[in-house]
Amino acid sequence: MSNTIAPAVVNHVMSGSAKAHLSYDQSNNTVDLSFNTSSVADNATGKFTQTYANALASADNPTLLFSGASRQFYDSSTSRGSTTTGVFRNQNSGGSNVDDQLNSTIAHGDLA
Repeated sequence: MSNTIAPAVVNHVMSGSAKAHLSYDQSNNTVDLSFNTSSVADNATGKFTQTYANALASADNPTLLFSGASRQFYDSSTSRGSTTTGVFRNQNSGGSNVDDQLNSTIAHGDLA
């Protein structure tokens, strides 16, 4: 019996699966693990930009950021991001920007 199901190719990822992800330590500016991420820029305390290797179809893709003990969200004070970037910000409970060691982003949607 042979396997008749071909593996998914890079430019055709099934609907519902992550199109990009990142595990990033902002306190040491190191990428621990990534997929479809070409670079990460440490913009300022608590702020960073993830650049996607392959563009997403829409800037409004569902994108999540999970961090250690801080609150996290898209950085809407400058830009939410685009089809090629996600811009993120971390704040502590007092509202101050903080660099977290544990940042994980996940972008869903379609590739361009």
